[in-house]
Amino acid sequence: QKFLGAEDKNGFHHPNNGSSFKANYNAWQFNSTTDPIYFQPTNDNTRYQKLTRGLNQHQCWDENNTTNSSCGTKSYQQQLNEAGNRSDLVSVGPFKDFKPGDKIKVSYAFIFGRKKQDGNANSANNLEQQSIFLANASWAQTAYNGEDVNANGLLDAGEDIDGDGKLTRFILPAPPEIPVTKVVTAENKIEIYWAQNAESSIDPISQTMDFEGYRVYMTKLGFDVSAVPNLQRDLVKIAEYDIAANGYNYETGFGAVRLDQPFKFEGDDTEYWYKYTVNNVLNGWQYAISVTAFDRGNAASNLESLESSPLANNYRAYAGKPANENLSVNEPFAYPNPYIAGASWEGKSSFQEQSRKLYFANLPANCEIYVYTAAGDFLDQITHNAQYDGSDIRWNQTFGAENADQNVFSGGEHAWDLLTENTQIIARGLYIFTVKDLDTGKLYKSKFAVIK
Repeated sequence: QKFLGAEDKNGFHHPNNGSSFKANYNAWQFNSTTDPIYFQPTNDNTRYQKLTRGLNQHQCWDENNTTNSSCGTKSYQQQLNEAGNRSDLVSVGPFKDFKPGDKIKVSYAFIFGRKKQDGNANSANNLEQQSIFLANASWAQTAYNGEDVNANGLLDAGEDIDGDGKLTRFILPAPPEIPVTKVVTAENKIEIYWAQNAESSIDPISQTMDFEGYRVYMTKLGFDVSAVPNLQRDLVKIAEYDIAANGYNYETGFGAVRLDQPFKFEGDDTEYWYKYTVNNVLNGWQYAISVTAFDRGNAASNLESLESSPLANNYRAYAGKPANENLSVNEPFAYPNPYIAGASWEGKSSFQEQSRKLYFANLPANCEIYVYTAAGDFLDQITHNAQYDGSDIRWNQTFGAENADQNVFSGGEHAWDLLTENTQIIARGLYIFTVKDLDTGKLYKSKFAVIK
């Protein structure tokens, strides 16, 4: 437990800001009233003694008789490191002129930290073993201080980071901004664009632009249906780029992905300065994609490099045919054809029959798809446009992104769940489908087979 600071009507209080204000640590043996040091307080007088006289204020706190003849063979800290059934107390004060109705705001942190392995037994409990724990304690204090960089309890010049005229506490170091990302799919290809907004990120603690680089993540084929999806586990780093010649990380530079001029998409004012292409992916399959930004960290403060979350910037990409501009040359088709019940990309679901998936491909940007039996009985009508997001079938609700806006299709493909417009399951056999281009009025007819 660590005391971080206190505030009352008289201002900010911390042991570092005044000799009269103390943070006291005490411990006592359970049910022990005879131990001269670690006695359990049983009345107001002894409780007040514990409150106002910390073991950490005593000369024997970190000294033993080898350095101070007034102390025992072990310092108080050494004694407290030994096994024992103890109660602990952290107290702070004094708070002067405290009257009825007055308030004190006191902040503590509970600190945890794994032991740093140094080859010695746990009982050594040396500074090297404690280093992670002590670093965590230091960061707890830094986070509490927030804008109060010099920890004097005042909002000094240059400290008002958020510009609200108030001293803001509890500020943690943060990774760079999430890169603004655009994912585009084409036939057997995924293109990933991102902006340079992360590069101007200012760390809230150091107040410096400490951006270092980017990482690109992607899932493997079938991640969504081969097991229970877990993007934290399934996203695999496929590329990393960082500032060249700055003595940090790999120093790869950005030449492989940096565009000569920023690229803009229609209806999007964002300038995309980077592009990464993934080739040879399978059409119709789902791949999760993410781009993150990371900083340099701060070695002087024991702060490792921080990275924006891959989960906060993930997209589900489906490679496929682009919107078809000439039906007579690029004929629409269905795949897999024949469709065999239990296609590999379907996975297992509690709604198995509602989670089937077949694609119509080479579709115009705006069209209607009509599905019939071989005898000409109407089964279903599907409206398609190039902005299709997959939200009209159960499969994407089960295995796809939670937010349909994160689904990225190629513009010329549309998935069908093999259910009639009345949600009836279709039988095995031969089926006919027609595609009507809503922009030209032209029709195209083809067929597919279902095997069960």
